Amino acid sequence: MNKTPDQIKNIVEDWIKIVGKPYEDVTKKDPNFGFGFKMGDIVIYSMKNRADRVTVETFFGFASEHKTATANLGDKEWQEFAVSIGEPLSLANLSLIIGQEQSNPKQINHMFINGYVDVESMNREKFFRVWDAVANFRQITIKKIQIKFGVKGAMESGSNTSSPSMYG
Repeated sequence: MNKTPDQIKNIVEDWIKIVGKPYEDVTKKDPNFGFGFKMGDIVIYSMKNRADRVTVETFFGFASEHKTATANLGDKEWQEFAVSIGEPLSLANLSLIIGQEQSNPKQINHMFINGYVDVESMNREKFFRVWDAVANFRQITIKKIQIKFGVKGAMESGSNTSSPSMYG
């Protein structure tokens, strides 16, 4: 049974309310959103041109020390680092987008991790599994970066809260 985009938005918002944490409706902030909600470092949205899926996404910027460190890696070491970050995400059916500096493509400025739930088969369990995976891999990825380059620099968050998941 097909649901309208408004019905999907209402279902997702009801599930977000279950968590009992503050969230923001960011639908009007991006003209491409069919709908969008932000809770901590997690954004849950559906694009107008992809109404068949609900995406769960997190963003984090690199600390200046980490940006410099990635820019100074050798080619092979940079590739190994990128694979060590991306491979587990791929195995978990999550996507990774690496924001690189145009003048030095090895300099990583930020990353997006996202997963999605197909609207046709969406249920509460699948939705929260994707949410958990995105939130958990965010923390794992940050720890890998800190292990590789040191914990001196703090990761830059895309939001004003440090709550990376529904549990924070």
